[in-house]
Amino acid sequence: MTPEEIYQEALELQSQRDAAEAQYQSEQANIRPYEAYQSILRFFASNERCKPRNACITRIGEVACYHPDTKQFALHTRLEWETAKEQGWKAITNDLNFAIARFHIPESEQYQLTDADIPAYPYSKPPYR
Repeated sequence: MTPEEIYQEALELQSQRDAAEAQYQSEQANIRPYEAYQSILRFFASNERCKPRNACITRIGEVACYHPDTKQFALHTRLEWETAKEQGWKAITNDLNFAIARFHIPESEQYQLTDADIPAYPYSKPPYR
């Protein structure tokens, strides 16, 4: 093989890798919001099992958040929350989001999720029930 042929083969291989990476990122763009939302639901389920409720409020340090513009979900620590709220993040209004009571988060920094905010199930097979 000549150096030119080797170079052309390397370019073709790189373009195949780039196409595969683009396909992967496209699939992940559909999956990530759903998985992040599921982690928020698991966080709330964990908080629901916590008894007594007053003791739980004083020790749960994460804030379940949603960004209305980018449609992203996240769990932030207290320090991350202080920075995130300046970037447009809102605390999800829910009785199981104990950080709202613990950190005295005002209603102006809270967000009530609607059905339109909940990401669709991204996989081809239905979930087990």
